Amino acid sequence: MPPKNLTLVSSESLSTHSMFVGIVRRFRDGHGVIVNLEMNKEILVPVKEMKSILHGDKVEYQLYMLENKPYARITSIVDRQIKILVGRVVKEKEIYMLAPEDRRYSQDIELLQSDAHQNLGKVVEIQIISAPSMQSSLLGRIIRILGDIEDPGIEIKIALTKFELPHEFSEKCHRAVQKLPDFISPKEHTLRIDLTDIPFVTIDGETAKDFDDAVFCQKHNTTDWRLLVAIADVDYYVPSGSTVDSEALLRATSVYFPRSVIPMLPEKLSNDLCSLNPHLERLVMVCDMVINQKGDITAYQFYPAIICSVARLTYTEVPHILNSPTDPTHATYWLSIQCLEACYQSLSSARMLRGALDFINPETAIEYDELGRIISIQPKYTNWSHRMIEESMLAANCCAADLILTHHKEALFRVHAEPSFDRIEVLQELLKSNGISVKFSTPIESRSIQNILNKTKNEKNNLHIHTAILRSMQQAVYSPQNIGHFGLAYSAYTHFTSPIRRYPDLLVHRVLKSILKNKSYTPSLPDFLSDEVDPLRKQSSSPPPLWKNLGLYCSSRERRAEEASRDVESWLKCRYMQQHLGSIYHGIVSSVLAYGLFVNLTDLYVDGFIHISNLDDDRYNYDAVTNQLTGKKSGKCYKIGAPMSVQIYRVNLDKRQIELRLPLLDTSIKPVKKKKKEKS
Repeated sequence: MPPKNLTLVSSESLSTHSMFVGIVRRFRDGHGVIVNLEMNKEILVPVKEMKSILHGDKVEYQLYMLENKPYARITSIVDRQIKILVGRVVKEKEIYMLAPEDRRYSQDIELLQSDAHQNLGKVVEIQIISAPSMQSSLLGRIIRILGDIEDPGIEIKIALTKFELPHEFSEKCHRAVQKLPDFISPKEHTLRIDLTDIPFVTIDGETAKDFDDAVFCQKHNTTDWRLLVAIADVDYYVPSGSTVDSEALLRATSVYFPRSVIPMLPEKLSNDLCSLNPHLERLVMVCDMVINQKGDITAYQFYPAIICSVARLTYTEVPHILNSPTDPTHATYWLSIQCLEACYQSLSSARMLRGALDFINPETAIEYDELGRIISIQPKYTNWSHRMIEESMLAANCCAADLILTHHKEALFRVHAEPSFDRIEVLQELLKSNGISVKFSTPIESRSIQNILNKTKNEKNNLHIHTAILRSMQQAVYSPQNIGHFGLAYSAYTHFTSPIRRYPDLLVHRVLKSILKNKSYTPSLPDFLSDEVDPLRKQSSSPPPLWKNLGLYCSSRERRAEEASRDVESWLKCRYMQQHLGSIYHGIVSSVLAYGLFVNLTDLYVDGFIHISNLDDDRYNYDAVTNQLTGKKSGKCYKIGAPMSVQIYRVNLDKRQIELRLPLLDTSIKPVKKKKKEKS
């Protein structure tokens, strides 16, 4: 039954139908939401309604209003996908259960005793064989044993299932790749511009294995530069609609884990034929630009070419090379590096003038042992060579977007909307609580945000202010509708420079090629893609919006890859922190919530969480306006950037959380008693 005081929404006020259909998203605390496409809102589903509902179920529901807020009453389950779940086998009162890794499946999942008792404590994959009801629990059957929780690499095995990451290419795909020629055919030399005499170089990190971009720069006239960015021509080897193309689209992106990668393309393509390895002829698409001293791109052109990179350089090497003009080993490309650095200075100045956002975003370098476990976490220092390549790629991406718009072609743009009004209001109050008074104009400009970043760059809590500002931003996505890129302060932007690891870049290559041939490119839309990104689409004779669905799909796959990478890294950090239980560290408050604080441990470069119940020196009230916790008696205030000492209290692998508390007078930590409801 629906809660009291709920009023059924009339069909006339919202739709011609009294019933709605939506996909349920379940959360860790048991409640859920349904995305209502007609209202463009998320409709709350109470915990009672969610007992027999699984995350991802397609349901039919009625709308009710409670205190002027829409509320869902589920009337039936339209479609339920049988899910494969991963987790640990646990035992509770003689019943074997699964403690699922995906916390959205918060219902009890009972396992068949016949295949569970010998696997107690192991990490397994199960198939749901009986759905939950108001009276009974989920029932599952073990279909695969992944290993013990202590096994090296178990975290990646968990992530592959938890995030449903395709990681094995089909036999048909492998056969298609093996048939690809190892050498460039003579015909391609007649169809492309031969740039094999140009000393292109690749510049990447020390651990990079695939090289999809190479650069060359020289003086043009007396004041300008000619910058050539060559990108691997993946489309030549992966034709649209082919078997390899379908598997690349299924993945949509490579997924990067510590010390390993799940590639979008088979290894023969990603690490060989499409990788711009030195001293080998490779097929590329070139963005050939003229850039003036102001950093403006005054001319550009795209064309297919053949190059032969002369060196594989690293970001660390480039500054040393530039400082060694007489070293004969760098003679071939030294002048190009010098011009590239000067061109970068102009592009960087243009970036500042247009107001592109530049956050303080310190990176960390994680050292692993031979089993893949963390030994240490240290700050990672970057130099101007990183930014030099970044600015070169940004310039090429902008040219690609401009060419597409000039020829009025459909494609995927990389768009970044301005922050919402609600987020800006919250940000203003947060900045005010940190002594920064600012009033943003409407519509907001990126330059006004960058001014704050510049002003706070030398403040003690600059990192946490910058992090708070970053969290107020929208997420960049792929879309056929060009609305510009707020963060980069571009009126048009797309992704062209990484077709080995990003499917949208491959699509852009195909559109650019069609422009050069004075043709049009229409991508195919496999059934799996249409069903996944628009599962509520009614059957109709009109075709689905191809580019819109491709943008939604690629954006969702990008988010999935990022979540999987973070999940694995969080697992490894939790394992690393188990050796620090009971230790006291200095930290800085990085986020404030009504129920506790996230604290960055400055010596260890990890984040932990201290629940408000473990701030036991006072009773604290949360102020949502100033985003801070204040003690009732002491008046002590915790806000973003506040320093504090904390003790490592507990490590929760299931939640991927390092739990903290205020230091005890006796720093020897006692064993933590597990809560009654917690599965072990």
